[in-house]
Amino acid sequence: MLSQDYRILRAMDDKDRVYLAVGDDGSRCVLKRLSADSISMYERISELDAHEHLETVRELIGYEGSTVAVCEYIDGSTLSELINGGRSFPLAD
Repeated sequence: MLSQDYRILRAMDDKDRVYLAVGDDGSRCVLKRLSADSISMYERISELDAHEHLETVRELIGYEGSTVAVCEYIDGSTLSELINGGRSFPLAD
């Protein structure tokens, strides 16, 4: 059962798997349709305490035969956007 309903604002990828949404409470979130091999990883992340290097997984829901992760929305550029924009990341020594 959903803790709240979500309204999709826009797709965030070109494969229709990740969406920016807003919950009934007005907070933005990301809905991710998970592949079968990533479900267990998201289940584990959802059980962890908050950590600055991990997104918060609010809940996992079943929708139209798929599992969807409801994740916190973190405003900013994606790693793909940074790399495609010419940004480089030096390796640590």
